[in-house]
Amino acid sequence: MSKQFINRKAELRFPEFRSNNAEFIIIYGGRRIGKTPLIIELIQKYGGIYLLARETGGFEI
Repeated sequence: MSKQFINRKAELRFPEFRSNNAEFIIIYGGRRIGKTPLIIELIQKYGGIYLLARETGGFEI
Protein backbone atom coordinates (compact mmCIF):
# COMPACT_ATOMS: atom_id res chain seq x y z
CA MET A 1 0.00 0.00 0.00
CA SER A 2 1.12 3.53 -0.62
CA LYS A 3 2.19 5.85 2.21
CA GLN A 4 -0.84 8.10 1.70
CA PHE A 5 -3.28 5.20 2.11
CA ILE A 6 -3.66 4.97 5.89
CA ASN A 7 -6.40 3.46 8.08
CA ARG A 8 -8.52 2.27 5.17
CA LYS A 9 -8.71 -1.44 6.08
CA ALA A 10 -12.52 -1.43 6.25
CA GLU A 11 -12.80 0.23 2.85
CA LEU A 12 -10.40 -2.29 1.31
CA ARG A 13 -12.41 -5.20 2.75
CA PHE A 14 -15.73 -3.83 1.47
CA PRO A 15 -15.65 -5.52 -1.96
CA GLU A 16 -14.49 -8.90 -0.63
CA PHE A 17 -17.80 -10.45 -1.58
CA ARG A 18 -17.24 -12.59 -4.63
CA SER A 19 -19.70 -12.99 -7.43
CA ASN A 20 -19.67 -14.95 -10.65
CA ASN A 21 -21.34 -11.99 -12.33
CA ALA A 22 -19.89 -8.67 -13.42
CA GLU A 23 -20.42 -5.99 -10.78
CA PHE A 24 -20.68 -2.21 -11.08
CA ILE A 25 -19.67 -0.07 -8.11
CA ILE A 26 -20.04 3.69 -7.84
CA ILE A 27 -17.74 5.49 -5.43
CA TYR A 28 -18.63 9.09 -4.70
CA GLY A 29 -17.89 11.66 -2.04
CA GLY A 30 -16.44 15.05 -1.33
CA ARG A 31 -13.27 16.36 -2.89
CA ARG A 32 -9.86 15.29 -1.60
CA ILE A 33 -11.01 12.46 0.69
CA GLY A 34 -9.08 9.69 -1.08
CA LYS A 35 -11.54 8.20 -3.57
CA THR A 36 -8.97 7.82 -6.36
CA PRO A 37 -6.29 6.19 -4.16
CA LEU A 38 -8.99 3.81 -2.85
CA ILE A 39 -9.99 2.86 -6.40
CA ILE A 40 -6.36 2.33 -7.42
CA GLU A 41 -5.71 0.09 -4.42
CA LEU A 42 -8.86 -1.96 -5.10
CA ILE A 43 -7.97 -2.40 -8.78
CA GLN A 44 -4.44 -3.50 -7.85
CA LYS A 45 -5.86 -6.00 -5.35
CA TYR A 46 -8.85 -7.35 -7.31
CA GLY A 47 -8.40 -6.19 -10.90
CA GLY A 48 -10.98 -4.18 -12.76
CA ILE A 49 -11.66 -1.21 -14.97
CA TYR A 50 -11.62 2.40 -13.78
CA LEU A 51 -13.87 4.83 -15.64
CA LEU A 52 -13.87 8.51 -14.69
CA ALA A 53 -16.94 10.52 -15.59
CA ARG A 54 -17.00 14.28 -15.32
CA GLU A 55 -19.91 16.62 -15.77
CA THR A 56 -19.38 18.94 -18.72
CA GLY A 57 -21.41 21.31 -20.85
CA GLY A 58 -23.93 20.31 -23.49
CA PHE A 59 -23.85 17.13 -25.52
CA GLU A 60 -24.44 16.82 -29.24
CA ILE A 61 -24.31 13.87 -31.59
